[in-house]
Formats: sequence, structure tokens, C-alpha cells
Amino acid sequence: MDVFEKLESTALKLRNMALSSCQSPVLTSSKEEETLTHLLSMKHLLSNNFKLCFPLAVFLEAELVLLMSDFCEINLIHKNILKDVRLKRFRVRILFFSMQVTQAILENLKRKGKEAELMMATINHTLSLCSRIEKMKQESRETEEQLLEIQKKRLELKKLNNGKMKEIQELKMMCDHPERGKYSEILKQGQKNLDKYLQMVAVVKNVFQGIIIASKVNWAADSKLKDVILGMEDNLIVE
Repeated sequence: MDVFEKLESTALKLRNMALSSCQSPVLTSSKEEETLTHLLSMKHLLSNNFKLCFPLAVFLEAELVLLMSDFCEINLIHKNILKDVRLKRFRVRILFFSMQVTQAILENLKRKGKEAELMMATINHTLSLCSRIEKMKQESRETEEQLLEIQKKRLELKKLNNGKMKEIQELKMMCDHPERGKYSEILKQGQKNLDKYLQMVAVVKNVFQGIIIASKVNWAADSKLKDVILGMEDNLIVE
């Protein structure tokens, strides 16, 4: 008799006791000992079964956790794949609609009438605007490159001017020496060089002013260009 059959027989005895108003039959001492031994053996079997089933339950729970994590990862991969498929489908639909629109426009252009003439005029005007925009972009890029070159030259002249100013200051400090007459020619030459570089700076500023006025660039909207222009000593006249 296995454990489940013993449990079933015990449950039947308890049911019979309940039906007979909880009046259990009188058991002899030998039967009581047999019943006690039976219950102890059942307890021992249940304890052994619990010890065997507990590691199995832990193992099953761990496997369930791994399966859930794998399921979440697979679900995420499927979502990404579905997202890519939807995006590709959307792009294909847009391409298909654009082809349909292009085909409809071509068919309407083949027909003669006011609608076709108006559509052709609109297309020509759009193409003209696109070419003008590209041309203006190219001119803007060229102007920006010219401005960058002018800024580089201006920085070089500024560094050179600072160096010459330092030389002049050193010469002036040397002039404070009693032998001032010895350095008079050096001071004159330094003053000539300074005047020369100042004239070069003035020419660069005039060229920069001419480029700004000719290109009609809104320098007030560009912060960097605005700082460069406001940093110049001469006032620029912008239309």
C-alpha cells in the first residue's frame, strides 16, 4: 500500500467518523498501536518526499526564471524586427505614392489645356527657384570662405602688429637711456614699419567692408560675424 492509498483510507475513516456524529469505533490496543505506527510511517514518507521534492521545486523555479528572461529577450527582438518591418513598409508606401503622383503629373502634362499649362508653369517656376537656391548657397559658401580667409589674415596682421608694438615699446624704453641719439634712426625705421602695417590693416578692413556690402549679408543675425564687424575700428555701412 503506497502513501496515497493510506491517505485515502484515513480520509474515509475520518468521513465515517463525521457521519456517525464524531463517534469513532472503539479500537483495541493492538489496532491503536497499528494505527499509530501507520501514522508515523506516513509522516516519515511525507518528510522524505518533501526533502526530495524541495530541490526539484527550486530547480524548476530557476528554470522558470531563465525561461522568462529568454522570453523577454525574444519578445524585445521580435518588437525590433516588427518596428523595422513597419518602417520599411512605410518607406515603400511613400515611394509608391510618390511614383503614383509623378505618373499622374506626367499624364496630366501630356494633355493639352489650361490645367497642363498651369502645372508646367508651376514646375518650371519650382525648378527655377531650386536652381536659384543652389546658386545662393554656393555664393554663401564662397563668401564664408572669403570671410574666413580675411579673418585669418587679420589675425596674422594683428599678431604682427602686436609684435611691432612691443619692439617700439622696447625702443622707447631704450630711448630713455642717456644715449638717446644712437637709437633715433631705429625709432624712425620702427615708425615707418608701423605706419606700413597700419596701412595694410586699413586695406584689409576696406576689402572686408566691400565684401560685406557686396554680398548683402545680414551680419547682425550672425553672432560671430557681428563680433568681428563690431570689433573693427571703422564703422561699416550696411544696406
